[in-house]
Amino acid sequence: MIKFRDFTIDELFVIKKGRRLDRNKIPHSAFNGKYPYVSRTERANMVSDWIDYDEYYLSPGNVLALGMDTFVFTYQPVPFFTGDKIKIAILRNHELNEAIALYLITSIRKVMASLKWGVNMDEDKLKKISIELPITERYEPDWDYMENYIENIQKGILSSEIKSYVNQLAEEIEWSVLEEKRVFSDFLIGTLFNIKPTKNYGMTNDDLFKKAGSVPVISNISFNNGAVKYIDLEPTEKAGILTFSDTGTYATKSVFYQPVDFIGYSHVQGMYPLFNPSFLTENVGLYFVTAIRKAVDGVYDYSRKFTRESVMETIIELPIDENGKPDWVYMEKYIKAIKGKISISRLGEYSEVHE
Repeated sequence: MIKFRDFTIDELFVIKKGRRLDRNKIPHSAFNGKYPYVSRTERANMVSDWIDYDEYYLSPGNVLALGMDTFVFTYQPVPFFTGDKIKIAILRNHELNEAIALYLITSIRKVMASLKWGVNMDEDKLKKISIELPITERYEPDWDYMENYIENIQKGILSSEIKSYVNQLAEEIEWSVLEEKRVFSDFLIGTLFNIKPTKNYGMTNDDLFKKAGSVPVISNISFNNGAVKYIDLEPTEKAGILTFSDTGTYATKSVFYQPVDFIGYSHVQGMYPLFNPSFLTENVGLYFVTAIRKAVDGVYDYSRKFTRESVMETIIELPIDENGKPDWVYMEKYIKAIKGKISISRLGEYSEVHE
């Protein structure tokens, strides 16, 4: 089953400013040259002219170009000159190609469609924009999937493959679990989990985030599964636990399941199962996340803090088996069915549009 998660622009790209070349100062003899001049136009892949000029002003090729006030994103395969308010986005940790670029551009355009020309978009705001991408088992961008996806669209064969995959997925999932009437019981979180601070490096952010890598740092944010950066240091925590922040306005929304080894952070608490850890699969973990968030919604604020102690005293509702214990099998099947329903909806809609 294809999995997705959100990535910020800052996680994916190094953002740089192009070397501005004022078009009005380019001599007439320089036009009709070999290098594209990229401007904020929405036409012709943002290329308004072709010129020959001092190569000192060239921006590198194989990057994305962004018009900061027109919100136009395009792939630039070759070195180019650029004008005012153009940013250059260089992909981190992977080599960009046309297919991957087209996938990324489509994802970015979906998010930026709500923005209007003339809105003040600075680099800091740009870096915080999140886009949804397919992921590998390590929760990293699945570049191979993106590349194959676009290439298959270009070949015109994706629609039939999607239908085949949807049919296969529909057969594998026990849909009846969504209609089952279950017996639920209350459980004190403190009887299910040991909660303690996650291990961290105790470094300043400047030092901690100095070198980009593939290991997530789980911090006090309430989005992106808590991952604020991906860095090149050894993990301090193992996968297969829940985490949450005990500080901040949106602390109650910071409960996440961590599917890969990660690095802890100040004020980030880890929830370590007191039951058999093998029961806490990703799907069961997601069930717990939903149950906990439901239980604490609207309960905590500035006067009543979302602390380790208060979470341990929180009561959540879980389905139970015939012995009155949490029904791990049901939780696993239930979340799998929900995921399948979402995937089929996404893929089915795509298939219909591209028939």
